[in-house]
Formats: sequence, structure tokens, C-alpha cells
Amino acid sequence: MKLTKSIATGTGMMALLLISAAHADNQRGGATRDYTVTITNLTLGQVFSPPVLVTHKQDVALFTHL
Repeated sequence: MKLTKSIATGTGMMALLLISAAHADNQRGGATRDYTVTITNLTLGQVFSPPVLVTHKQDVALFTHL
């Protein structure tokens, strides 16, 4: 229970930080930016959460093969 509360608190704080940073950039009249994020699954046998797959449009490539 304590770990769950810590995770929820940390997630909430990160969301607040990201929202406030985005808002501050818009206040300065900054241009929008695109970022490329690479996610590497380091846990063999552990799949990514299925909700991650359903929250993206079909034309979005979540994974690339090297």
C-alpha cells in the first residue's frame, strides 16, 4: 500500500511538472517541439502493458526492429 501511494504521488508530481513546463513555454510564445523517445524493454519475458498499445493510433509505430 505504501509503495502504491509513493508511485501515485511520484506520477502525479511528474505530470504536474510536465504540464507546468509546457504552460511556461507557451507563455513565452515558444514554438512547438517534436521529440523522439526510444523505449527499450530490458526485462526479458516481461511484455509492455496492453493499454499502451490501445492508446495510440494505428499509424503510430511503437516499436522498431534494429
